[in-house]
Formats: sequence, C-alpha cells, structure tokens
Amino acid sequence: MPIGELKSAIQKCSGRSKETRKTKPDGVGFTKQVNGFQVIYAGTEKDLQKRLLEHLLNEGNAGTTKMSIKIDCPLFSKYSWFVSCVYLKDYPTRYAIEAWWRLNIGWPPFCVR
Repeated sequence: MPIGELKSAIQKCSGRSKETRKTKPDGVGFTKQVNGFQVIYAGTEKDLQKRLLEHLLNEGNAGTTKMSIKIDCPLFSKYSWFVSCVYLKDYPTRYAIEAWWRLNIGWPPFCVR
C-alpha cells in the first residue's frame, strides 16, 4: 500500500492522523520496498499479540502510540499484508537488534522516534 494512501486510509478509518519521518535518519535511511512489500513499522513488545491488535485493529488504550490501522476497513483489504516477527525473550537484545536494523537495513517510514 503506498505510504500516502496508507496515511489517508488510517485517517478515514480510525480518525487518527499518522506522521511519517520527514528527514533521513542516521544510518542507511529509509526501508525500501522488497518484492512488492513495504516495511511500514518495526518495533519491540513483550506481548506480541497485544501489539498486533493495537497496530492492525486499532485496539487498546487510545493514548497508546500505534499504527492505528483497521485492517478490517475496506480501504486496506485490497492490499496484501505480511507480518514477520522473531521472538526474543531478552529485553536488551530486542532493542539492540532494533537499533542494528535501523542503522543497517533502514528506518520504516512510520517509526518516528
């Protein structure tokens, strides 16, 4: 899903406005589209199911930072979606790998911190 269309669909379906990075971060820059898929977010969370519900169904606390996608909204259904994860129990290792990814692979456009 093109980034501009994704931002618009999030606004229409969830009522939340999403910002993307405006400037190139340190490291290699932004993630690139691969095999027709665009990495839109990468992060860490102890409870993966909870985080996926927040990001893909806009569930959970309204104050939680999340993608606010509502995958069941028709604006999203014409696209294929792919979730990839690696389970790592160790908290410092999760953050170290996230930092490595952003420096060596790139920053997903919706990762603003």
